[in-house]
Formats: sequence, C-alpha cells, structure tokens
Amino acid sequence: MKGKKPTVKLCIKPGDPMIPPERDGSIQNPRRWFRVGYSTGTTIYTFANFVREVNENIDANPAEGDVDDYHVYMWDNLWSHTNALIYNVVENWPGDRAKEIILRSPYQPKFDPTEYFFVNF
Repeated sequence: MKGKKPTVKLCIKPGDPMIPPERDGSIQNPRRWFRVGYSTGTTIYTFANFVREVNENIDANPAEGDVDDYHVYMWDNLWSHTNALIYNVVENWPGDRAKEIILRSPYQPKFDPTEYFFVNF
C-alpha cells in the first residue's frame, strides 16, 4: 500500500533495583509494551491512545514491590509526541505520582532504551 510503512510503538519501564531479578519490573526483567502496525505513521491520536494504554496497564497491574510514585516519559521530538494532547494525557492522568516529560533528539540509543532496541532491530 502506497504511503504506508511499518509503525512500531514501544514502551520500556526501567526496572526497580529493589525487585528480585526473577520478577516482572526488576532491572533484569523490565516491563515492556509493544504495538506494531502498518500505517502512514504515528499520529497524535494513536500515540495518545498508546500512552493511555500503558498508564492503564501500570495502574491495573503494578509490579509486585514496585513503588510507582514518579514517572518519567522520554521520547524524541516527533511532532506527534509534542502535541498538547499528549501533555494533557500525561499531566492529567489520575493519581498522586509525579510526572515529567523529557524530549530528546531523535535516534539517541545511548539515552533511551527503546532507541537501543530499534538500532538492534
């Protein structure tokens, strides 16, 4: 299909050193979320829905022993990542945990585990 390409959304929640290695959420076994599709690219709405889905999953299925009081969201400065809707989804997510969005230059695998994944993919 003309104009369409594989589109991958990936989230990795860094592991907690206080969680034993064999458990989900540990440094050795970080939590991950994937969505793979074939589209014209990542839109504001598909990215916002992905962020919502990850947040809902973290809230509904906390890793045993994880203290989830601070979330850092890090992604590149793709236009669909910098839209006000995305900030609204993150900043207005219910709960007491602190939230921060960090924008970085694209394709910096040394600073973002998802980019390291894509480089090796």
